[in-house]
Amino acid sequence: MTERVFPVQPKTRRIILLNVVLRVIAVAVAVYIALDGGGGIWWLLAAMMAVLAAFSLMSLTQRKYVAKVDDGGVTVALTTGKEMHAPWSTIEGHTIDPARRIGAILQEAETGGGRVRVLPVSVRAMGAAEAEELIALMKERLPKLEYRVPSARPGKKSGKK
Repeated sequence: MTERVFPVQPKTRRIILLNVVLRVIAVAVAVYIALDGGGGIWWLLAAMMAVLAAFSLMSLTQRKYVAKVDDGGVTVALTTGKEMHAPWSTIEGHTIDPARRIGAILQEAETGGGRVRVLPVSVRAMGAAEAEELIALMKERLPKLEYRVPSARPGKKSGKK
């Protein structure tokens, strides 16, 4: 199997860049109002918008791709740039739905006890067609792979008793 990388779509990158620009403008307006005697709440708003702009900028610069499929398994890149890898032998299922914004690859946890490790996959960032292709590639390698929702305690009902 050759390596297949699912990049962040250019449209998504443009939206993130627009978010950064709008948040920087909001910071400038809030600082101007605060300096003009608007009060401390405007400084708080400016700080919050600056943090959001920084996180959006970090997402724009740090994230190389959404997911990568190769002979070793599936690697998912988070918005912070951190990569999470799931070897083929540990993948139990997925919650990826091309019609929704986000899904996950469910991996058998190293600690055991029936727990799963969740690797989030941003369907919105990669596109619906690419999400379908990712599912097809995973099912090609793991024919019994199915869509399922993880539970906290397998075999037990969750919720009220």
